[in-house]
Amino acid sequence: MNANQLGLIIYEMAFVLAYDENWIRGSCTPDVLFLSAARWAAYQAAHADWREKPLLIVPELVVEVISPTDRYSAIQTKVESYLTNGVRAVWIVDPERKRVTVHTNPQEGRTLGLEETLNGAASCRVST
Repeated sequence: MNANQLGLIIYEMAFVLAYDENWIRGSCTPDVLFLSAARWAAYQAAHADWREKPLLIVPELVVEVISPTDRYSAIQTKVESYLTNGVRAVWIVDPERKRVTVHTNPQEGRTLGLEETLNGAASCRVST
């Protein structure tokens, strides 16, 4: 949980869309994921054994950091998959170009440069 008790930030941990003892569907491992405090508490209460199983909850926000070897098509496929499966917002961080692209639907994204502000409010809106 973060200092403001807004939620949980997890680095490079997979979440899955479905799980049973012999089968996992939709495993995704973003660079960073965020779960709100309320959803995380409800998840823990509903899954007493949550530490022993894959994370079976779709985060509100995922962040992918582009590396020099990433292909645009692979990043776009990840964005579409995350949003189609219930993630509310995807941030694509491009350190080389010093910009962040915010996606809240698979068809479009908004790119912010160094002079703009990325607002991580619950609505996942971007302010300039």
